[in-house]
Amino acid sequence: MARGLTFTAIFEAQSLNYDEGFGNLSVLKKLRRGSGDVFTVASRQSLRYSIFTQGVQQFGWKKSGVKLAGGERDKQVTQHTSEIPESEEVDLFGYMKTEVVVQEAKKDASGKVTEKEKTVTVTRRMPVRIMPAISLEPFSNDVEMLTNKYQSDKIREQPNIANMEQHRSLYRYTVAIDLDRLGNEKDETGTHISPNTGVKADDEFFKQIEKQLRRLEVDVQTRRRRVQQLLEVVKTLHRLIRGRVESLSPLFIIGGVYDCQNPFFMNSIRVVYEKGLARIVLAPLTQILDAKYAYGREMTERMIRESTYVGIRDGYFANSLADVQNSLFPKVEERVLSPEGMIDRLKEAVAAFFNANAEAQNQ
Repeated sequence: MARGLTFTAIFEAQSLNYDEGFGNLSVLKKLRRGSGDVFTVASRQSLRYSIFTQGVQQFGWKKSGVKLAGGERDKQVTQHTSEIPESEEVDLFGYMKTEVVVQEAKKDASGKVTEKEKTVTVTRRMPVRIMPAISLEPFSNDVEMLTNKYQSDKIREQPNIANMEQHRSLYRYTVAIDLDRLGNEKDETGTHISPNTGVKADDEFFKQIEKQLRRLEVDVQTRRRRVQQLLEVVKTLHRLIRGRVESLSPLFIIGGVYDCQNPFFMNSIRVVYEKGLARIVLAPLTQILDAKYAYGREMTERMIRESTYVGIRDGYFANSLADVQNSLFPKVEERVLSPEGMIDRLKEAVAAFFNANAEAQNQ
């Protein structure tokens, strides 16, 4: 049975991710919807970078080793070299290694053993999938003019002028984690090994390298700790960009640990403004919470509400904490908390999942 952790969060920030500019204009990453409105975007790569670098600073996560691979110098690409027991980076965020070297040993008629190097490609799909942060408020073409006048005045020269697009907004993003794949390479779909030119999948040495790969894993408690540390990073997430620090800490967050791997709330959170305050539209969330999903061969059904928690910064939104509790969980206590309290509940659910795995392995 595949277990998944997912949450969708809202934060407030400004000008998070710049694209390729032109002239002296720095351009924000943006997308356009059918309504004609333009929304700014922080890419999944930028969020992954912020999450991982904060994990390095906060918890001592190990960066993966890298190397250049792929033939001629101008065609080479940077690839990871570390294995999942060594580095949180490749465990949580995956890798692609196109030139994993294996040795093929053969005996000739005289009994002499010769070894020949061959390579395989190994791809680990990201167990932690991060969706882009998209603004919930449209971009209005605000531009800031910058100069280096103070520095230019020191040498009595004319200042240089630059322009930067600026956008302050609420943003929404989603994270989905395959808990079963954390800390191991057993899943053949999640971690795929394929032969390169001159190698066949039925060769004995290929079978051996695949067998070695599937044995790679870390202990259950390390898996639990890595996920809980990632959640702690989300709790205080921030981004350093162009001399600023932007807080990406959740103002609203909803999610849980489920018996399937689906980002339930990914496209269902939006806000409207009332007297200057954002109000979270609760109707779509209520409809999702009332729904059921099935899992396992016996098609066991479970209501989404059973495993879901909500965190909201009381006083920030037009919705109060009590209003959200009464609307989303009218008959269940303590399901709506502060964002920090909600993340702590997710950490408890993660601990319960991995502790159950550890008990199952010991039986």
